[in-house]
Amino acid sequence: MAGKRKSGPREPKCSNCLGPFTAKRDWQKFCSPECRREFWNAGGSTQRLSLAIVRLVKKTVREELAILIPEVKKQLRQVPEAKTE
Repeated sequence: MAGKRKSGPREPKCSNCLGPFTAKRDWQKFCSPECRREFWNAGGSTQRLSLAIVRLVKKTVREELAILIPEVKKQLRQVPEAKTE
């Protein structure tokens, strides 16, 4: 049928922390009761979702920096020091 898209099972993402989780129900939106409470206590707004995205980006940046910093330090140790007069 045209217009209907059949999608396979997908891993849901928590509406609060954006982390993946195994849903026990088809309609489940949160990974835990704590995330559900945190979301609704914050107003259940898109602002809360924006904060979760920022948190996810910060985590990703931290992970990338954890990989890059040792590499940069290693390269800096290999650079000879400049002589100053």
